[in-house]
Amino acid sequence: LASQYRALTFSLGCILLVAGLAHHFTSQPLVITQGDSKEKPNIFIIGVDAIRPDFLSYFGSIHLTPNFDEFLNQATVFGEAMTPIARTFPAWSSLLTGEYPKQNSARFDLADQSAMDLSETLPRILQQHGYETVFAMDETRFSNIDTNFGFDRIVTPPIGFNDFLLGTFNDFPFSNLVVNTFVGHWLFPHSYGNRPAYVTYNPNSFLKLLQPIIATSHVKPLFLAVHFCLPHYPYFWQSYSYMQGNRAISNYQAAVIRADHQLADFLAMLKQNGLLEHSIVVLLSDHGEALELHGDRITDRDRFMPALANKKTKIPRFYPPSYDTEKVNQSAGHGTDVLSFTQYHSVLAVRLYGLQGAQPSLVSGITSLLDIKPTILSLLNIPYAHASGISLSDVVLGKKSDVPSRGDFFMESDFSPQSIRRAHPEARDVLFEGIDYFQINPLTTRLTVKKSMGQLILSSKQFADINGQWVLALYPQSNGYMMPILVNLDSGEWTNDLRTSFAHQAPAQQMVSALQRFYGKEIKPVENS
Repeated sequence: LASQYRALTFSLGCILLVAGLAHHFTSQPLVITQGDSKEKPNIFIIGVDAIRPDFLSYFGSIHLTPNFDEFLNQATVFGEAMTPIARTFPAWSSLLTGEYPKQNSARFDLADQSAMDLSETLPRILQQHGYETVFAMDETRFSNIDTNFGFDRIVTPPIGFNDFLLGTFNDFPFSNLVVNTFVGHWLFPHSYGNRPAYVTYNPNSFLKLLQPIIATSHVKPLFLAVHFCLPHYPYFWQSYSYMQGNRAISNYQAAVIRADHQLADFLAMLKQNGLLEHSIVVLLSDHGEALELHGDRITDRDRFMPALANKKTKIPRFYPPSYDTEKVNQSAGHGTDVLSFTQYHSVLAVRLYGLQGAQPSLVSGITSLLDIKPTILSLLNIPYAHASGISLSDVVLGKKSDVPSRGDFFMESDFSPQSIRRAHPEARDVLFEGIDYFQINPLTTRLTVKKSMGQLILSSKQFADINGQWVLALYPQSNGYMMPILVNLDSGEWTNDLRTSFAHQAPAQQMVSALQRFYGKEIKPVENS
């Protein structure tokens, strides 16, 4: 016992010594200089996961989000921004490449990056023009963005299968006590600052992981893309008293409010370290979230226009069933339904610090996460090859008041197994439901989707085209056809029959042709067209 006591005392002494040294060196004031200028400002892309705009007080929510509001009130806000796919990895891939998922091959989470052309990504172009490029994110289970995209450095939890096994394993009194300390960072690297380890996740821990990047001098201007995943399900973290039962809405709102504080703390870190003197800051959400509210799908029952052979106005079952009983105007999760605009509607705003730009404004017109790459490069006067996104720089600079017309805007769903279709999916359920569909690299332990699973995902996808006031969605059916759903965004009227007089008011056949040209053989024959 005496020897064990001496060993324990020695171990604790070493820990305290290391803690003292760490505090000594980190508490010394540093003279920080930055490499930005008006010609080469710092670039910050701040993503917050699953934020639907109508849950921010700027857009009318009764729950206050003062820090989002403060940023948006000083920014050019694009109020009708859409994501091409409501999943984090494909959405960020489209953001960084300026291309649709169909074009860059990021069609789903955990896609094999070897199939992707990452030679002309935003960070790689900025790298070539003298920028230091960094990506930071507090979730890597389904989003494996790394240096392949052109980042000099990434700040994330460890990537790979061990994150699934170890990230939520440390739910014990000792680990819960120390996991968010500097000792816990080294003892429990799969839990520290890791959003999926929600029992022990502390939003401040992830900010501490960013301090070595932010609280230092930079010879080059800095491009930092950071993504906070706190509002992602399960809307729970270490200090939050989770509301049991059917309280998803309350829990989600609480997570949005806590993310509001996290945003303020991050912006304060940037300001304190002189990184906002000359900078372009983009605030976005990668996608929204459907919470089974009425209106979470844009198809209200009383606005249905019956098909020619459906005089009794029976509402078609055009979307996949879920564990939950949903009305035709309800939906759940994200990436599950292309007509759930609360899943696909994103926050998008650009704010200039120390640079001349437009007066703060809320701008209408369809924009997209695809537009971020061309917008940033245009603001920097950096030439770039063709991108599917359009530059919004003239609007940000005040040269134009309207966003450019874009014609067709395409969206697609992801695969929707039962565990994801629920409003409250569990990461482990998702993994083990599809365990036969994933492969593990024995050297890196990274998971990727098997080719056979990839083909299954593609065959199950829904597709949509937004063209002016019209939306045309195509839903795969068991008979090998796709059911069309045509919606007028102004009136809310919709139909599943493109032969009706209502459908003849729309460019429906042109939209079908546009989808067929873009997605090729993935578009099966269309019913009632």
